[in-house]
Amino acid sequence: MDYYKILKSEPSDDIGLIKKRYQELLLQHHPDKNGGIESDEFHKIHEAWSILSQPESRKRYDAELFHAHLSQDSAVWCTVNLADFRLLDDEYSYSCKCSGSYDIHQEDIDDLARDGDKDCYLACDSCSLTVQLIL
Repeated sequence: MDYYKILKSEPSDDIGLIKKRYQELLLQHHPDKNGGIESDEFHKIHEAWSILSQPESRKRYDAELFHAHLSQDSAVWCTVNLADFRLLDDEYSYSCKCSGSYDIHQEDIDDLARDGDKDCYLACDSCSLTVQLIL
């Protein structure tokens, strides 16, 4: 889930601009404006703001975004279907040719599916290879 997109912002935006957009979106999607129903969008907006409004959590999130961007720019070893992953508890895992692994939690898969994504890129935990995971 891209918190900046949810808040119609960019990573380079200052906190004042992000806050302004957050408040505008919050008013649009507030339960009082939607017959008392808390929409999924309302919860996403609140979650995004809770991360981006705090300097430390925003720094961590920005670092994760940067890492994800780098991972997507790395060499894609292969395309793999989710059915090819091994499921243990709530984590899916796929072995890399370097003996490392590509791991993704069920919660992350649910988020991707909810956002309408049909695939994602996973970096190996031991080398620079990436796989394209088809959901």
